[in-house]
Amino acid sequence: THAAAADGTPVTVTLSGESTAATNPRQCCPNGAKCSAGNSCSTTFNTAGFVISSTTSGSAATIPSQTAGTASASYYLRAVQTSTTTGACTSALTGASTVNWAARCNNPASCSAGNLMSIDGGKSSAIASNPSTGALSYSPVQMTFDANGNAPFTFTYADVGQVTLHVTKGTSGSLLSALSGASNAFVVKPSGFAVSNIKQSASPFLVNPAAAGAAGAKFVKAGESFTATVTAQTSGGAATPNFGKESPAEDVLLTPTLTQPAGGKAGALANGTLAGGSFNNGAATATTLSYSEVGIVTLTPGVADGNYLGAGSVSGAASANVGRFVPARFALSSPAVTNRSSLTCASAPDFTYLGENFQLVFTLTAQSVSGGTTANYTGSFAKLDPTLAADWNLAGLGGATSFSTASGRLSLGTATGSFSNGVAKDVKLIANASRASTPDGPFPNAVFGVAPVDNDGVAMAAHDMASTSGGASDHTLVGTVPLRFGRLRVSNAAGPADRALKLPVAAQYWNTTFWDTNTLDSCTSVPVGAMNFGNLMRTITAADTAAIGDIVLSGGLGSLTL
Repeated sequence: THAAAADGTPVTVTLSGESTAATNPRQCCPNGAKCSAGNSCSTTFNTAGFVISSTTSGSAATIPSQTAGTASASYYLRAVQTSTTTGACTSALTGASTVNWAARCNNPASCSAGNLMSIDGGKSSAIASNPSTGALSYSPVQMTFDANGNAPFTFTYADVGQVTLHVTKGTSGSLLSALSGASNAFVVKPSGFAVSNIKQSASPFLVNPAAAGAAGAKFVKAGESFTATVTAQTSGGAATPNFGKESPAEDVLLTPTLTQPAGGKAGALANGTLAGGSFNNGAATATTLSYSEVGIVTLTPGVADGNYLGAGSVSGAASANVGRFVPARFALSSPAVTNRSSLTCASAPDFTYLGENFQLVFTLTAQSVSGGTTANYTGSFAKLDPTLAADWNLAGLGGATSFSTASGRLSLGTATGSFSNGVAKDVKLIANASRASTPDGPFPNAVFGVAPVDNDGVAMAAHDMASTSGGASDHTLVGTVPLRFGRLRVSNAAGPADRALKLPVAAQYWNTTFWDTNTLDSCTSVPVGAMNFGNLMRTITAADTAAIGDIVLSGGLGSLTL
């Protein structure tokens, strides 16, 4: 106590020379708050003033962090003065009285326009906002003080940052000429964040369809840029214009959560941090967001460092569904060709006859824009069915001859395969290049490729094969199938009627000008059951002769034994 002090008397107390030295350093705690190490402590004695308290008889309250747009707890503005007889604190104001309030913005150092701080002493009144430096501008607020000088009030701030409340009133009397006081500096946090305006970054600027499942509309490719706006909000949903103007500015982080496919691989969100300095009037738009996987996600916004101006974390509700994200492309790998795939040959054949099956084997991988495998392209999220042969859009080109279903020179067989973790491994596609009505070929370098397009329009990463002579590349090469137009020729022979007779058999192919022996054929065989005899002459009947064993070729030559 300092009973003789005039109003506004500063006093400094210095501690030194203790008889017993303390283990810890000396601390100064002015007004019982904000302690710091120091030997000296200063305070100011006032004969009158305002005290913001949480009770009707309490000392100055420390206002904790608040939420933008939400009314504070109840406080009391205590108007007190020193009794001239007892020296105790007594009421300085009673009844209805107008006092002047001001808000000072400490961080950010300037306030947003509009006087967003309001005091409610029975009726809500907006009060003047002030920058961190300079004279204060006040606003009058009607309040009612009880017999002990206590006026209840609450306050609401429709913005964010660290602020201080100031209050003053000019009075008359022998002890005082004015009452004044101030709160501690306290932080007002956003109530949360909202994510909106999600759309494709480039033309055609597709708006997020917020798909509910695999059957929903597609959005953008995995790894393709899209935009989203984040708005810092009050509890009433209004924007907080000072967000992002703090020093240092508070950033916002968007965190993705995979919602579908269930149990799928969580992808990565690129460029998901919105710099605080990019916020304007409480909102900022990220224009280069991208998600690395296939599927559907939600985005949850939150203060990036998890601690808004030291007052704790702030996060927003998860956004609506974002997606469906689809692959950017397909990539083909591990191609292989099996000639004459319907036969079992001792060694792999080096050619395939026209009209005879060949098999293509390859692996197809769904990829993002950056080339990563999109593991969630599986199940109902895989919009290409590897078992539908027609969906592979197989075509070939041998010289100037096109082999396609459209040209009538290609017939499709079966297809097998399935996607797992974004990869269709060892897809098998059976086809045959049809014979023309007249012999043609050979086609030693006939190339065959695929050009699948799934139901979302996802196509191959690159085409490196033309399916028409002189045309542009429109397919992705799988392999080369040497094609030959072939026939079997049985030659005449003569011998005794009571002995086996061997007729020479040769596999032949059209070599562009005449029929030549196909020395590459060591696989063809004709079973006995596939042989028919007719045009028997004179007295010979069907019972007179029979084939003995199959026709088996080696180097294009064999025999039919009768």
